Amino acid sequence: MVNKILVALDGSPSSDRALDLAIRLATNTAARLLVLTVASNDPLTEAEVKLALDRYQPEVSEQLAAPEFTTALEQGGDTMGRAGQAPSGKSASIRNAMGQHILAEAETVARRRGFSPVETLLRSGDPAAAILAVAAAQSPDLLVIGSRGLGNRAGSLMGSVSDKVVRQSGCSVITVKTPDAED
Repeated sequence: MVNKILVALDGSPSSDRALDLAIRLATNTAARLLVLTVASNDPLTEAEVKLALDRYQPEVSEQLAAPEFTTALEQGGDTMGRAGQAPSGKSASIRNAMGQHILAEAETVARRRGFSPVETLLRSGDPAAAILAVAAAQSPDLLVIGSRGLGNRAGSLMGSVSDKVVRQSGCSVITVKTPDAED
């Protein structure tokens, strides 16, 4: 029996699909739904800056206007060469704003589909470690996560967040792919 479902989101297409599945499963099983996002301590990836500009611009406009971001973005190409070097406080502030917005969106989506209440959690640190720590503390019956998030391509060669979570989790894990996911 599934009584509690934890879904980890990062704003990527895979995590959007993970949320959809988690809501369906929670609705069908009358399980509690916990929604988690983690604000990483790493430098911002190019995908995160693009997501911030595309979906969360009002919330992070002041931080994205900082010279270290605008100069790098204007140069095109590998923007993270410089933008990733931004002071960690700015990256953390951007990620926290994005995380709060991701959680608010998740609550809205769940309510629109007739599911509530939703418990939201925002953590900071290493995404895999934070997801595993929340899973250990909350003891969900099921953890749902996207198969590919917003990390750099090079990071996926060393082991993605979802791979680490699948290998180390104490509960069942469903990884959700996007239709066009490359693996």
